[in-house]
Amino acid sequence: MIPWLLSPELPVLSIWSLIGRQHILKTSDDAMGALRQTTKTTLLLCLVALTGCGTIVRQDNSARTVVLGRVAGPSEKAATSFLPDQEAVFPTLEELRLLATHPQTEGELGGKLDTLWHTPIVSNAAAQKGQPVPVAHNDFMGPFLRFGTWNIEKSLKMDEAITALTSADGYEALVDEKAAPPESDRRQTMMRQRERLSQVDILCLQEMDIGVSRSDYVDAARRLAESMDMNLAYGIQYLEIDPALTAEADPARAKGAFGSAVLSRYPIKHVDLRPLRSKPYDWHAGELEQYGPVEGARRVGSEVVFKNVIGREMKVGNRNYFRVDLHVPGLPEDTLTIINIHLEIKCPPEGRHEQIREILEEIRTIRHPVIMAGDFNSASVDLSNAYARDLVVKQLKDPYTYVAIGARIGLGVGNLLTAGRVVVNTSKNLHSPLAPHIPVILPNQTKAMFNTIRDFEFADGGRFDFRGER
Repeated sequence: MIPWLLSPELPVLSIWSLIGRQHILKTSDDAMGALRQTTKTTLLLCLVALTGCGTIVRQDNSARTVVLGRVAGPSEKAATSFLPDQEAVFPTLEELRLLATHPQTEGELGGKLDTLWHTPIVSNAAAQKGQPVPVAHNDFMGPFLRFGTWNIEKSLKMDEAITALTSADGYEALVDEKAAPPESDRRQTMMRQRERLSQVDILCLQEMDIGVSRSDYVDAARRLAESMDMNLAYGIQYLEIDPALTAEADPARAKGAFGSAVLSRYPIKHVDLRPLRSKPYDWHAGELEQYGPVEGARRVGSEVVFKNVIGREMKVGNRNYFRVDLHVPGLPEDTLTIINIHLEIKCPPEGRHEQIREILEEIRTIRHPVIMAGDFNSASVDLSNAYARDLVVKQLKDPYTYVAIGARIGLGVGNLLTAGRVVVNTSKNLHSPLAPHIPVILPNQTKAMFNTIRDFEFADGGRFDFRGER
């Protein structure tokens, strides 16, 4: 996943379209043939025009986001008023193996899990040094706070991520010289963006492992926090219980945790962690079902085209509500709330929309500044295991199926209409979850969720800033 910064180089959305109209005057038997040919031409014109709908026009704000210096922040009292360090108790390897066959375990293990889902890991090690946080500034923005969010998939490249965030020379050594030659504009852009990200004051992370064999049992977020001298809050979402990960795992190091984290130069003074009530996908039952040729073909395609291997991922747990309050002097109530988002991926868009509604209701009464960010997994389709029977049902429920049939029978352009629609809609929605939603013909199923966030109002009348520019 690409890390996005709050202040630098934000995109501006540009929407444009073409409306064409042609008159058919023929009344002979070949009138329908003319209509078909003209409709094909019009569709091709619309294809060219509408592919620009929703594209991102990037404005170069790099000069405005450079850190010219840091000034000393307000002096702080000792960190005793902030959260003390806190750890979580994880299941043993044998308990992880048991959960693979008995995911609804009650009794002592059930109580242990319930405590785990509600217990954040907290380290205020940086704050305990008692040093004020220096505030970044430049001539354009004045004093500002830099924020980033990054999904480091399954914590598989933590060494490289730590290098990227802590060493310019180390990062440059990782760059493919053929893809970005040393003197190229692309290399310069990469190095500038690396610099911006390395200077974050707050960093949201997703897919952070603790004690999982696939990532060599790394405590991923803690390692990065220590490397960057930042405070840490970690919230578990799932336990990885697939036998592929636990069968030969090291009992002394296996913990199986998969979750999110907030790293901050500012002290952590409150954390709220709990599973969401909404659970649109069951990562145990759903992963146990044997997939057929349709899903097999999708997985092969993913590996060939995107170099992404899709395998079974059996887990217990759920996506969570993860709120972290930071002590930031000078803000209202000297507090900044971070809501770290990681919504469900294996469900239709409405499943994620329901999770967002739940999260928004939790934060409605907050009266100080809030940043909500992370991995919204805003796919327009259901990415759960694809089964032939499910695809048939989805097609029968999709109104466009009947539009295409009608176009094929009546106008002879059904195939062209379908192909053009796919290309246009993919291009339209590619970079913008707020691209226009044109029901049936050119839908954007993710827009409703982001409209809900845009239109949300806090109890004191505050709203999220959707401008994209200062």
